[in-house]
Amino acid sequence: MSAVLAGYGDETMALPVQGKTRRLKAGDWTGLAADIGLPAKAAASAARMALSAAQRANLSALPFTGSGLHRVERELRTRRLEIAEM
Repeated sequence: MSAVLAGYGDETMALPVQGKTRRLKAGDWTGLAADIGLPAKAAASAARMALSAAQRANLSALPFTGSGLHRVERELRTRRLEIAEM
């Protein structure tokens, strides 16, 4: 999941996943799980945990408003859908 910190202008991951630091998709995370030998059941459990955390995120606590906040909301909505499909 690529973190979009709209208030800061940084859309990259600190460490690459599958060689990417931006625009990660569900397949990138699935590939990472396979590369490190994580069993499919454990990878699915981790995806469910990430989805649960994403659903509880309190976006109103972020230090920005307006279009920056809308951008974060849109990105998180997209990522939630991708995780749910894993």
